[in-house]
Amino acid sequence: MTNDYMIVVTGRPVLEQVIENLGLEETYDVLVGKVTVKNETNTRILKITVSDSDITKAKRIADEIAEVSSAFISEKMDQDPPTIIQYGYTDTRPVSTSPNKFALIAAMIGFVLSVGLAILMYLLNDKIMTPEELEKKTGLNTLATLPYDR
Repeated sequence: MTNDYMIVVTGRPVLEQVIENLGLEETYDVLVGKVTVKNETNTRILKITVSDSDITKAKRIADEIAEVSSAFISEKMDQDPPTIIQYGYTDTRPVSTSPNKFALIAAMIGFVLSVGLAILMYLLNDKIMTPEELEKKTGLNTLATLPYDR
């Protein structure tokens, strides 16, 4: 039954009723992307999590999903309504930081890697670049030079 309840919680009838009850401007597709439902192993308990930039709004949505899905299960599935053990709470820790921060970090890592690669290529380069290097390595005089290097 728990698997059935998990599907009901994120189902269109429940979430559209939540949208209507709370007067949300989001569509079903947007809201379902914010909701995750987990079933802890060997239990009949569902954990409903809502992610949103506004933590108060996320709590209200989670609470309303619990209420609406409980009523829906009771009415439509001929079951006793599931008991809501705990209502939502707001977590003060941010779930994800800003994308700009990640972009900046990625740019810095890319810069460091490209500089490191350039230095490595320079250090591993064994081409003779100047006539002086040729004389130093071979002990022979330079007769001619080519101005183009591929």
